[in-house]
Amino acid sequence: MVFLMKNLSSKTTIWLLISVLFGMVIIASGLIMFVLRLQVEVACTNSDDCRQMGVMGGVVFSFSKPYDAKQFTALVSVEGADTGDWVIEDQQNVRWLASTPLVPGSTVTFLLEKGQLGSSGERLRRTQRWDIEVRAPEIAVLGESRAGYEVFVLDEDGVSVSLTQTGGKIQAFEPSPDGEQLALAVENDFGGVDLWLATRNGSDLRVEVACGEERCHSPAWSPDGMVLVYVRSSNASADGGGNVWMKGLHRGTEQLATEVQADNATQPRWSPDGQWISYVVKDDIFLVEIPTLETAQLTSSDGSEGCWTADGSSYLYTATLADELSIRNGVLRWNVEDGSLSCLCEAVSIEDFGNLDRPVCHPRENLAVIRVQPNLRISGYQLTLVDLTELNDQLIVSDFTRIFSQLTWSPSGEQLLYQAFQPGSGDSEPEIWLWQRDSDELQQVASGFFSPRWLP
Repeated sequence: MVFLMKNLSSKTTIWLLISVLFGMVIIASGLIMFVLRLQVEVACTNSDDCRQMGVMGGVVFSFSKPYDAKQFTALVSVEGADTGDWVIEDQQNVRWLASTPLVPGSTVTFLLEKGQLGSSGERLRRTQRWDIEVRAPEIAVLGESRAGYEVFVLDEDGVSVSLTQTGGKIQAFEPSPDGEQLALAVENDFGGVDLWLATRNGSDLRVEVACGEERCHSPAWSPDGMVLVYVRSSNASADGGGNVWMKGLHRGTEQLATEVQADNATQPRWSPDGQWISYVVKDDIFLVEIPTLETAQLTSSDGSEGCWTADGSSYLYTATLADELSIRNGVLRWNVEDGSLSCLCEAVSIEDFGNLDRPVCHPRENLAVIRVQPNLRISGYQLTLVDLTELNDQLIVSDFTRIFSQLTWSPSGEQLLYQAFQPGSGDSEPEIWLWQRDSDELQQVASGFFSPRWLP
């Protein structure tokens, strides 16, 4: 009997110990879950795992729980950059963009101190730091591949590296302002064109706007990279004109950009401050203020797009000028504040019978490159840099054997890319040229490619 009692007592003790241990595990698990509920984690992401970023920034900080924007601003600091802006994508993601171009090769440090960060009081338990190197902008182009075209990147020696693999279905592309994404116009199986997105290295290809038998093309990024504006047209449209649409990339919304007779529009563009959208309808340019949709209408001489000055205060475009001596093209400036027009005719050294057209505005300063045809009887052109404040010019290149197009400034405005070809030569390949503003040096960087773009 005593043995039985001892045995029962031993078993009871074991079960009591097991119960206590089990209870402690449950309590500990509960405490852990409670602590985890009070914590928020953060990760830095971009196309290069935050080892590098472009000269305009473009890193995203993602939170495990909705964050408090005010608390985040108080806890975060940035070293190595003069100024920058935090762009809220949603409740759990915020992106950093540089206000002015960063120096390639430099390092920007993001420091996020521990503290209350979540919108419900959750805390970041440890201080986190990211040291991110600024990469130099690259040159992206379209080039032939199999039955069609793909996007290529040119290295310092002009050697091309394929960036996309779509079976030659790409018709056009446009890098985002921070260089982290590419918007691609891609042929689909229905005879139309879809809009795709890809990371800067060509991976993670995905359809962003499926257009079926319609053609969605001419994508243009808003300055903060949050919205794409593009043209949606039918295959019956001879010049590709159609409705102007907007797509919010982080909210998923899609809507007509404007109801103002944009049924035959082409070449949509954003103003640098994101307050205006411009597009062309035949020979008219429409400037639409966002979000009021108030519209100004300008008449162009050739149906080409114009450009917004860096501060967004003016729009430059090609217009017909007529006097008692001749009819020719000139560049006019439309003032946003009062709607007045002025001519840049006196700013360029040119003969009475020459043309000025296709202005391309500098991204940082009150400057623009203008294409000049000094003599209407000769098909060749010059490129000249115009100071829009002082109204004087600097010759960049004079070559009457080539026609220039697709001009695009680097993000810092220190370099100019353009495409050139020789008119009247059926076997002439397009050439890609680069102008260095500081040294006034011209360099041909490639041939056989076209549509050059800067990839920050």
